[in-house]
Amino acid sequence: SEFSGNSSTVDIVKYIRKNYKTVTLQSVADHFNYCTAYTSRLIKKRTGLGFVTLVSEIKLNQATAMLLETELKVSEIAEMCGYGSTEHFFRTFKDKYGCTPTEYREKAKIPN
Repeated sequence: SEFSGNSSTVDIVKYIRKNYKTVTLQSVADHFNYCTAYTSRLIKKRTGLGFVTLVSEIKLNQATAMLLETELKVSEIAEMCGYGSTEHFFRTFKDKYGCTPTEYREKAKIPN
């Protein structure tokens, strides 16, 4: 099949995880010498997610870990996770988790 090279999709996902702050579909395609349409299809086939969604998931996973494991300011975490603005980070975070990053951090501190 067109997607027989499973190791290449694993490499692609690893590359995206490593470069999630600045990665673009074009930069991934260029790195692996594929066209963007093929790269996009490979990612979707392998992960079930579109490129933008995959990158967003990686950024949010990184951010939640940092919220729980560090005392960094939310603005610092947003910047370190590759968000252009704290406001964009807040919006994206709230859409995904239904609370702000600050609320998420506070809830995590309360023992069940």
